[in-house]
Amino acid sequence: MSREANYMRILEATARVQENVAAILEAKAFEAEKSRSWITRQVHHSLVQGPEELFKLAEELHGAMLEVIEGVTKMELGLARNLKTLLDKNDPMDGFGGGFGDFDGMGGGRT
Repeated sequence: MSREANYMRILEATARVQENVAAILEAKAFEAEKSRSWITRQVHHSLVQGPEELFKLAEELHGAMLEVIEGVTKMELGLARNLKTLLDKNDPMDGFGGGFGDFDGMGGGRT
Protein backbone atom coordinates (compact mmCIF):
# COMPACT_ATOMS: atom_id res chain seq x y z
CA MET A 1 0.00 0.00 0.00
CA SER A 2 1.34 3.44 -0.88
CA ARG A 3 2.30 6.04 1.66
CA GLU A 4 -0.55 8.32 0.52
CA ALA A 5 -3.06 5.49 0.93
CA ASN A 6 -1.77 4.88 4.46
CA TYR A 7 -2.13 8.57 5.27
CA MET A 8 -5.68 8.53 3.94
CA ARG A 9 -6.49 5.51 6.12
CA ILE A 10 -5.12 7.36 9.14
CA LEU A 11 -7.16 10.46 8.32
CA GLU A 12 -10.32 8.38 7.78
CA ALA A 13 -9.78 6.64 11.12
CA THR A 14 -9.30 10.01 12.80
CA ALA A 15 -12.54 11.24 11.23
CA ARG A 16 -14.38 8.17 12.58
CA VAL A 17 -12.92 8.84 16.05
CA GLN A 18 -14.15 12.43 15.84
CA GLU A 19 -17.63 11.22 14.86
CA ASN A 20 -17.65 8.93 17.91
CA VAL A 21 -16.46 11.77 20.14
CA ALA A 22 -19.30 13.92 18.79
CA ALA A 23 -21.80 11.15 19.62
CA ILE A 24 -20.37 10.83 23.13
CA LEU A 25 -20.58 14.58 23.68
CA GLU A 26 -24.15 14.62 22.38
CA ALA A 27 -25.09 11.89 24.86
CA LYS A 28 -23.31 13.77 27.67
CA ALA A 29 -25.17 16.96 26.75
CA PHE A 30 -28.47 15.07 26.86
CA GLU A 31 -27.50 13.58 30.23
CA ALA A 32 -26.51 17.02 31.54
CA GLU A 33 -29.83 18.48 30.41
CA LYS A 34 -31.72 15.69 32.21
CA SER A 35 -29.64 16.33 35.33
CA ARG A 36 -30.27 20.06 35.11
CA SER A 37 -34.01 19.49 34.82
CA TRP A 38 -34.03 17.14 37.79
CA ILE A 39 -31.86 19.42 39.90
CA THR A 40 -33.93 22.52 39.21
CA ARG A 41 -37.10 20.63 40.19
CA GLN A 42 -35.77 18.64 43.15
CA VAL A 43 -32.96 20.58 44.76
CA HIS A 44 -34.17 23.69 46.47
CA HIS A 45 -32.32 25.75 49.03
CA SER A 46 -34.98 24.89 51.62
CA LEU A 47 -34.24 21.15 51.18
CA VAL A 48 -30.56 21.35 52.07
CA GLN A 49 -29.26 21.85 55.59
CA GLY A 50 -27.26 24.96 54.81
CA PRO A 51 -25.12 26.77 52.32
CA GLU A 52 -22.22 24.38 52.96
CA GLU A 53 -24.27 21.37 51.83
CA LEU A 54 -25.58 23.25 48.79
CA PHE A 55 -22.02 24.26 47.90
CA LYS A 56 -20.84 20.65 48.29
CA LEU A 57 -23.59 19.42 45.95
CA ALA A 58 -22.78 22.07 43.34
CA GLU A 59 -19.07 21.26 43.62
CA GLU A 60 -19.73 17.55 42.99
CA LEU A 61 -21.85 18.29 39.93
CA HIS A 62 -19.34 20.73 38.46
CA GLY A 63 -16.47 18.35 39.24
CA ALA A 64 -18.12 15.62 37.18
CA MET A 65 -18.58 18.00 34.24
CA LEU A 66 -14.98 19.18 34.48
CA GLU A 67 -13.72 15.59 34.40
CA VAL A 68 -15.59 14.98 31.14
CA ILE A 69 -14.29 18.22 29.62
CA GLU A 70 -10.73 17.48 30.75
CA GLY A 71 -10.83 13.96 29.31
CA VAL A 72 -12.17 15.13 25.95
CA THR A 73 -9.62 17.97 25.84
CA LYS A 74 -6.71 15.59 26.46
CA MET A 75 -7.97 13.23 23.79
CA GLU A 76 -8.45 16.04 21.26
CA LEU A 77 -4.95 17.42 21.96
CA GLY A 78 -3.52 13.96 21.36
CA LEU A 79 -5.39 13.66 18.07
CA ALA A 80 -4.28 17.16 17.06
CA ARG A 81 -0.63 16.29 17.80
CA ASN A 82 -0.90 13.12 15.73
CA LEU A 83 -2.50 14.95 12.82
CA LYS A 84 0.06 17.75 13.07
CA THR A 85 2.87 15.22 12.87
CA LEU A 86 1.24 13.50 9.92
CA LEU A 87 0.53 16.71 8.04
CA ASP A 88 3.89 18.32 8.79
CA LYS A 89 5.66 15.44 7.03
CA ASN A 90 3.79 16.32 3.84
CA ASP A 91 3.67 20.10 4.27
CA PRO A 92 5.22 21.75 1.22
CA MET A 93 5.49 25.00 3.19
CA ASP A 94 7.23 23.29 6.10
CA GLY A 95 9.71 26.12 6.48
CA PHE A 96 6.92 28.70 6.71
CA GLY A 97 5.26 27.98 10.04
CA GLY A 98 4.42 24.28 10.08
CA GLY A 99 0.80 24.46 8.93
CA PHE A 100 -1.06 24.58 12.26
CA GLY A 101 0.59 27.57 13.92
CA ASP A 102 -0.56 27.67 17.54
CA PHE A 103 -3.58 25.41 16.90
CA ASP A 104 -2.59 22.80 19.44
CA GLY A 105 -1.95 25.33 22.22
CA MET A 106 1.68 24.23 22.46
CA GLY A 107 3.24 27.47 21.21
CA GLY A 108 3.40 26.50 17.53
CA GLY A 109 6.75 24.75 17.87
CA ARG A 110 7.51 21.18 16.98
CA THR A 111 6.84 18.64 19.72
